[in-house]
Amino acid sequence: YMSLLENSASVENIKKNLSNLNLLREKMNNSSLFETSEFKKKIEVKNVQFNYGDIEIFKNLNIEILKNDKIEIKSPSGRGKSTLLDLIMGLIQPNSGSILIDGKKISQINYSKMFGYVTQETFLYKDTIENNIIMYRQNFSKDQIDKIINICCLDKMINNLENKLQYVLDEGGLNLSGGQRQRIGIARALISNPKILILDEATNSLDKELENEIFQNINSHFKDITIISVTHESKSLWSNRIIEIDENN
Repeated sequence: YMSLLENSASVENIKKNLSNLNLLREKMNNSSLFETSEFKKKIEVKNVQFNYGDIEIFKNLNIEILKNDKIEIKSPSGRGKSTLLDLIMGLIQPNSGSILIDGKKISQINYSKMFGYVTQETFLYKDTIENNIIMYRQNFSKDQIDKIINICCLDKMINNLENKLQYVLDEGGLNLSGGQRQRIGIARALISNPKILILDEATNSLDKELENEIFQNINSHFKDITIISVTHESKSLWSNRIIEIDENN
């Protein structure tokens, strides 16, 4: 719930995420769902077909993602990368086929504590850097916040600011660069210790050297985390698998 709300930026994203939030809220309030924050084995996309109206996006799509995989999903624009992420997180349902996490259908799982989700446009509030990372939750220690800042290579930037973590951002983070905003978005997702980190073109404002450094840090500090990232082109050193989506899936 929080990750969707936190990363709404454009009007289009807000409309989409409000719809997703309503679905997620229904799932969270449904006591018949299996609640878990654990991810033990694998995600399975099995024979999935998905249409937007009359437009077929996926037909008989089959993907298996293992725990601790570091996946890049690569395709040109408009081939369904973001749609695939929404399917994996259970925010939309396939027309046919199924999405399974550890053998359970995603529609039967309250997964709200499992995923960390970062979009291309992380929305930042007119507030301190610290509050933009922790999102007003008071259950994080200074050591936890400092650790995440270092992992996301924000320490030099923050230390150069007069008020450090208490530096107040402009609405939308307009007094930061695009890459700095994206790093704060990744820090916001990581501080809740997700089992699966979903990145929807969330590093496209970073140079490859910095991106690789951040992911090396993530791999060092989050030993069992599974990462699924979508991109137009892959030049990274951190992933162990690349999934390419073409017009034939």
